[in-house]
Amino acid sequence: APYEGGTDLFWKLQGEAFLLSANLGSVVVIKPCGLGDGPAGAVSLVTGHDDAMLATDHGPIARADVAAVAVAAMLAASTPATLRMDLCSTPGPPTAPAEVLKSAQWPWQK
Repeated sequence: APYEGGTDLFWKLQGEAFLLSANLGSVVVIKPCGLGDGPAGAVSLVTGHDDAMLATDHGPIARADVAAVAVAAMLAASTPATLRMDLCSTPGPPTAPAEVLKSAQWPWQK
């Protein structure tokens, strides 16, 4: 493929761009680094942008953690209208979903 990720990631990005430009109100796009099984709240969660974390050593994230962050985004009144983040895990103390949402914001969204 001429670019990292091949055509699958290209079309996923096109879908994200469509959703973010569709004037739907609040849109949160969560891009997990890789999905695994396991309980939520067992590892530290880290966020990034623009696939920058592909070049780092982060592990897969439990589906339960992704779901917890998604629910927190739906329930949080302070979530920006549009938020797009890479979401990965790393060994360490658990991260609260609300903290994940704060760390995923760009400086101008804080």
